Amino acid sequence: MTIQSTNLSGDRPKVAIISGDDSNCLANFNDPIIVWGCSDLSSILQESGLDVHRLYVTPNYFRKGVRRDLHKFDLVVNNVTDPDRNRKCLAVLSKLEREYGSSFLNSPRHIAQIGRDHVAAMLRTYLDL
Repeated sequence: MTIQSTNLSGDRPKVAIISGDDSNCLANFNDPIIVWGCSDLSSILQESGLDVHRLYVTPNYFRKGVRRDLHKFDLVVNNVTDPDRNRKCLAVLSKLEREYGSSFLNSPRHIAQIGRDHVAAMLRTYLDL
């Protein structure tokens, strides 16, 4: 994969933070979306002076008429981090990452490795249980 930079104009770097969950298939992209959780990454990035945009995906993202052009962002951050609860959203994000042509920060390809079953199996092996 190549690293790409779209910030040729000298403007503030644009950062997209993508959130989503498998249970919300009806999100309207034109409505403001409130994302609850324990990550304050978007607040930290906004305080840094970056141009931060919050995007939201659902399992039916590719069936909707609205597509986000991720190429206009200098950095795309995946904020969907629970593979046990959001397997479908992570699949959507993996496809978006492939189309983007560059890795997301917190790549959805690696999130599957932190699923409860996988981590428990690694721990059993490590502890030789």
